[in-house]
Amino acid sequence: MSDKMYLEPKNGEFIANDVVKFFDNVCDKDGVKLSKSQKRSRILELMKKLNLDKEDNICILEDGRIVPIIVERKYEGRPVYCYFNTANAPQDEILKAFAKKFNIEYIKEKPEPKKEGELIAQEVLHLFDEVKVKEKKVAGDKKRATMILLFQKLYKDKEKNTCILSNGNEIPIIVKRTGENGHIAYYLNASIYRKEVLSAFAKKTDCFYLDFKENMEKPICKQEGELTSRECAKIFHSVGECYNKKENKEKILQWFHHIYEHPSLNKVILPDGCKAYLVVRRLSHSQDCLCLNTADASIKPFVLKRVAEISNSTLCLDNIDLSKDDKGQLYLSLRQLAIASDKTTSDDAKEYYLAYAQKAFLAAKIKTKCYTVTDYFESLAKKKR
Repeated sequence: MSDKMYLEPKNGEFIANDVVKFFDNVCDKDGVKLSKSQKRSRILELMKKLNLDKEDNICILEDGRIVPIIVERKYEGRPVYCYFNTANAPQDEILKAFAKKFNIEYIKEKPEPKKEGELIAQEVLHLFDEVKVKEKKVAGDKKRATMILLFQKLYKDKEKNTCILSNGNEIPIIVKRTGENGHIAYYLNASIYRKEVLSAFAKKTDCFYLDFKENMEKPICKQEGELTSRECAKIFHSVGECYNKKENKEKILQWFHHIYEHPSLNKVILPDGCKAYLVVRRLSHSQDCLCLNTADASIKPFVLKRVAEISNSTLCLDNIDLSKDDKGQLYLSLRQLAIASDKTTSDDAKEYYLAYAQKAFLAAKIKTKCYTVTDYFESLAKKKR
């Protein structure tokens, strides 16, 4: 079509990039709030969609005029582009009309700055449990996305978004604030009444507020080599019944919790007399979790054996992977395993120590003419004589 069929953009007409700051709660098709370039792209997509619907692409102004919301403009030699009709009509009325069409929020002025103590969703993930999507508990990135969505939904529901304090006063649970980076976000209104607001949020969104974690020291991130209960499922077989049945979890995880909650159980004495924890608390993808203390390959065989004893389970050596373990630590484990094998009077224990030592011997790739760990131990003994 000829360039003469289109007008060039007028001063005051906005493209999508110009109006990003005026709109909030712009979501994708799954209801997830967008920001930055994704938000701009979504606004442009909605502009094009409205432009194609001539019957819907109208705004009745306060002065009675009927004008289009989106107009097509074209510079000579360039493609057609969509603009907001904000040169021929009041900006507020055009942008409000557009926002109403797509159920997004028009913000003429930014909300007040964030107050100290107010919390975004990512800051409280560890404090809430049983966050679900379609009755299925979520974790990691899905939990983070779900929490952000819950913040948005609760904020929009004015009746539900209330926390009743002990004195009878009502305050909002979720508030909209301008963050330090200038971006608008949803926050828990926890600057003063933290526990009350967090408890109210949990009640209104059908999840659990883990208040006991408020003063717990934040765990370090999960270390390479530490094993979660899921990773242990193939290692521990015929796991016995656990006394701790407070949670509807698989047996081995019940044992992890039971061991961690009982300090007298949560230790193993190594062959050299040192002590090590069996179960440690870690942070994985923003989620608290319990792991076996197996990052150090030199203590790994003893941690696994002790947990198997406590949980009345059997260890499947074939499914214990040592390929990624540190070679130096594997070498140190051989010394510990040799000491343990010499000290024990149990045939089953001796068999385990030697079988594990054989796996560690092969994984460590020690430069020796010996083919088995037994031969290797004998060669070391001869050198000491």
